[in-house]
Amino acid sequence: MTDWFDEKASQVDVGSVTAFGIPLTSRYSKARELAEMLSFANLAASRDIAHHLKEVFYDSNSCCCSFKFKGRLNLGDTAERELLATAEETISQFEWFGTVYHGGGTASDSYLPE
Repeated sequence: MTDWFDEKASQVDVGSVTAFGIPLTSRYSKARELAEMLSFANLAASRDIAHHLKEVFYDSNSCCCSFKFKGRLNLGDTAERELLATAEETISQFEWFGTVYHGGGTASDSYLPE
């Protein structure tokens, strides 16, 4: 019997997908991580800021999501603030310009195995 919640157990058959032109990758194909990134990409596209993103990667080892941007994105820019707000609404834990943030996301103790 597979332990779906084992650290390196793949939960979905696809560990990466492109949504709204953004490549999204979960290191160990974790369903929650992909769900958060898809939610992030959907919201970014609806806010017309998805074009600033080159890639989104969720490191399953550290439970932390990271972002690569197209072109230069500076702290305090309108696009940077909108992308940060979008990440805070959709991603549980992420690195943003050298600082780790905890956002809304879908992760909570109720979703994790005992």
